[in-house]
Order: sequence, then structure tokens, then C-alpha cells
Amino acid sequence: MTARPALAARTRAAILSAARRLFARRGFAGTAVREIAVAAGVSKALIYHHFRDKDRLFSLLLAQAAGLVRREVVALPTEEPPVRQMAWLILRYLRFAESHPDLLRLLLREEAHGGAGRAPALLARLRREEQAAFEAVIRRGVAAGAFKEVDPAVSASAVASAVRLLAAAFAGAPHRTADGRRPPAGEVAANALDILLNGLARRPHPRREVEALLAGMAGPAHTPPQTSRPSGAPEASRAATARARGRGRGWRRRWRRTGGDRRNGKRAR
Repeated sequence: MTARPALAARTRAAILSAARRLFARRGFAGTAVREIAVAAGVSKALIYHHFRDKDRLFSLLLAQAAGLVRREVVALPTEEPPVRQMAWLILRYLRFAESHPDLLRLLLREEAHGGAGRAPALLARLRREEQAAFEAVIRRGVAAGAFKEVDPAVSASAVASAVRLLAAAFAGAPHRTADGRRPPAGEVAANALDILLNGLARRPHPRREVEALLAGMAGPAHTPPQTSRPSGAPEASRAATARARGRGRGWRRRWRRTGGDRRNGKRAR
């Protein structure tokens, strides 16, 4: 590689690195081309030369992030049993968060804004592929007797969302153990897989017990508290209301008489 192509490659890499950090932290709208240029140590003209505009630069980073998720996470080892495949998905997602925290934050931030008109199709396709990977593993596990009889699609949606949020938290605010140590991705993945496969409870809870727990929480979200009234309170309240209305009608009659007398030039008695 000659000097000029090597310099161009270094410049392009510096711009991508700076843009990745800033977009992950501030989003597309909150990042100016001038700020990317300053962070990369280049001029704005070089950014436009290499990437045409900010939209093009952002789209390239999104495509890079989506491609890495496909290769490093979603591409399952097909010959492994379902439990090992589930372990693979969790571990690989956390390792992706560990190795590429800015790209993961970039993806999740953009997904939270619905693509903002730039890459909704790319994000929707990536989420479908993630969902399909988890669903295929759960479906195989149910068929093989390794997992309980659950709905594969519903369970895959719940597990995929939980793993994605765990990875986002791991990338954004690194986990700490009780002694202040930052655990590696493998340790966090092992803990998550243990909870997923074995649960938190010391004994298994039958499905009917789980449904009973949730049934106790069902009901109107904003039911006002019922306060008890002493005996006779409704009747007393109605009587007080009637007296207040009577006073109001009397006041209006007096006001009309007084106003009429004044209009006729007489002093009100």
C-alpha cells in the first residue's frame, strides 16, 4: 500500500471511529459533522469527501453493526443441542456488547427511535432474524424434551428482549460484583443462563401457581381507594347540598331585586 492510499485508509478509519462514539452517545440528530471532524482530527471537507454526508456515514455504521450481530450472534452452530445453542446466543450477545459497545448502543438507540426514517427496514430485518434464532432454539428444545412445553414464539420474544436489554446494560454501565470487580461477559452469560434454565426459586413452581401469582395483580390500574362513611352520612350530605342550593337561589333573587331598584333610581332596602 502506497503512502496516499494508506493515509486515506487511516483518515477514513479515524472518521468512522469518532462518528461511532459520538452517534452512540448523542444520536444522529445530536451530532454535528463539525464535532465528528474535531474528534477525528480532520476537516469537515474530508468527511464529505469520504462519506458524502452525515446520513451516509450513519447508514454505514448501522450496516456495520447489523452485519456484526448477524455474524457473531445470530449465526448458530447448527449441530449443537438446544441448551448449548441458547448458551451460544446469550454468550455471543454479551461478547458483542463487550467488544463493540458503541455499535450496540448505536443500534439500540436507533431502534428506540423507530429508525427515524434512515434504516427502518434494516433494523426490522435484524430483529426478525434475532427473534427467529431464539424461536428456532426454543422450538427444538421443546420438541427434544429439553425445555418445557411453552409457546416458542411468545417465549422467544421474551427471552430475546431480556438478552438484548442485558447486553445493553452490560455495554452502557458495566456490571460489578459485590466486591467491586467487573465480571467478564462469560460470567454474566453463565448467570443469565442459570436463571433462564433453572429459575430463581429454590423449588419449581407449577404453571398454575405462576398464573395465580399474576392473577392477584390483575384489576383496574387506577382504582381509587374506598373510604368508609359513618351511618347516615349520605343523607346528611344530601341535606347539606340542598341547603347550599337554597341559599344560592335566595342570593340570586336578592341580586335581581337590588339591581332592578338601582336601575330605577331607587335605593335598595
